[in-house]
Amino acid sequence: KGSVSDAVIWFLNQIAAQAKEKHPEKFLTILAYWGTRKPPVKVKPAANLLIIFCAITECQARPWSHPVNVRLNVSRDLERWIELHPLGPKGIITFEYPCTYHFVGYPYPALYAFAENLRYYQRLGLRGVYICGLTRGHLVHLYSYVISRLLWNPNQDLGKLVDEFTQAWYGPAWRPMREYVELLHRGALESRSDGVMDCHAGPGQRFFRELLTREFLDRAERLFAEAEALANSEVVRRRI
Repeated sequence: KGSVSDAVIWFLNQIAAQAKEKHPEKFLTILAYWGTRKPPVKVKPAANLLIIFCAITECQARPWSHPVNVRLNVSRDLERWIELHPLGPKGIITFEYPCTYHFVGYPYPALYAFAENLRYYQRLGLRGVYICGLTRGHLVHLYSYVISRLLWNPNQDLGKLVDEFTQAWYGPAWRPMREYVELLHRGALESRSDGVMDCHAGPGQRFFRELLTREFLDRAERLFAEAEALANSEVVRRRI
């Protein structure tokens, strides 16, 4: 058929045609995922087949506009899916990974990149965004608070939302914790290995080794110690 994606979409189109006869008001979905993430070459999806675009192996710490992800053709592939779908952008949902599945204690700085990607999705006019895995882990409360608000309005000021959360969650200890959030995300955006920007890929992989330098760890430890000293209750200390 031209590619793996062509064969899969061709097959699903047969199911979509049968479903349309009985349930013309409903959609089917398919994950454009791993082997099928790249759009088909020849076959177009049926209008009632929604594509859920899953960029799971790409760099989650940097937006799709970053050179690391441009090299991996994330935006090009997403926009090609839009061109192919009869509904255009309203035929596409993205599947996002702002968490790690490997070990929930890992620092996973995906928030800043997600905020930029969400504004990009809004400009494209996508049908929707699905968030996977925000149940536990490092800074999960911050992510849940900020991401849910950005989904209502992606053009909100990210820094103000992070300020708002850290002030409410950490009380008098908010400033060092706010600095830690910035340290973590900026460090990931700028981290390099042997002069090359690494791809901090997918939630199921070991990564961010380049971020966790001795200098980063020492500074983070000082910020946590400062925050703990400022904490005015056991609740705040547990949050830290």
